[in-house]
Amino acid sequence: MISLVMLSWERIDNIIYNINQYSTYKLIDEIIVFNNNNKHTLRNIENSKLTLIESSKDLGLYSRFAAAGLARNECIMHCDDDLFIPELTINKLYEYWSKYPALCHGTQGRLIINDYNQNEVFGEVQIALTRCLLVSRTNCLSAFKFSLCFEDLCGVPKGNGEDIMLSFIAMHNSGKLNRSYNLPYLDYFEKDNEDHLHVAICKRWNQHIEHRTKIVRRCKDLLGIN
Repeated sequence: MISLVMLSWERIDNIIYNINQYSTYKLIDEIIVFNNNNKHTLRNIENSKLTLIESSKDLGLYSRFAAAGLARNECIMHCDDDLFIPELTINKLYEYWSKYPALCHGTQGRLIINDYNQNEVFGEVQIALTRCLLVSRTNCLSAFKFSLCFEDLCGVPKGNGEDIMLSFIAMHNSGKLNRSYNLPYLDYFEKDNEDHLHVAICKRWNQHIEHRTKIVRRCKDLLGIN
């Protein structure tokens, strides 16, 4: 079974809709939402599968690792609230994860040679983005501890690059590359024809690529991965 972990900030309608839909999926028996925005409460949501964690201040993206550590299942699904993942996609990812649980299995991947890049790659990848990802609880806890090595690198949002850390931890623990699959999902921004300039962090913060390159290089140095 799968424990689904989602972070919440501003997209309240998305979160509510996704919770209601994902709770009907057979493989998902637990949904943990970590709300980092004290301006928006989610306490009125009634769902038997939901565990809600609300913070009085923004604890950043590492909070997804903390939430995963509290999950009941070893299989963790990380998913952003600007995506909707069909049940068939989750079922397929779970099939792949069950065969290789030490790896990250996602729908968006990056293959890094030197500097970080945003080129979409499927198959064997170094980095599997946490936008939609199945990974072990064990790797999440290892990545949470590993994140202490990056406290001097301040990203926007706080914790930017946590997916890189998690992916490198999985490679370090497994000795293998992670996996990315060309599976269907719905991007809410594309659906609504919204301007990604005001929502995508890579467009809002001009140091995004530079910051993530620093994360990649430090991961390689600390873990001895080329």
